[in-house]
Amino acid sequence: REDNVVRGYTLHVLGLCVEPTLLDTYRKSDAAGRKDLPAVKGNQPIGRSKNGEIRVGIRDCGSFMPPLSKKDWW
Repeated sequence: REDNVVRGYTLHVLGLCVEPTLLDTYRKSDAAGRKDLPAVKGNQPIGRSKNGEIRVGIRDCGSFMPPLSKKDWW
C-alpha cells in the first residue's frame, strides 16, 4: 500500500483489464495525494484477461533475475 518495494512484495501484471471500481478507487486515491492507496483482499477480483492470458511477476526489494540462472540463486 506504500507504492514501493522497500518492504513486502510487488506484483507486476501484464495483459489485465483492471476491474473498473478498483481502478476508480486507485485514481481517486492518486488524485488525493497517494496517502492511502487501495489494497485487495484474498479472492477479490482485480480484473480480467485481455486475451485469455496474463503474465505475472513478483518482486521483493531485490532485482529481477532471469529464471534460467536459478542454479545461482534458488
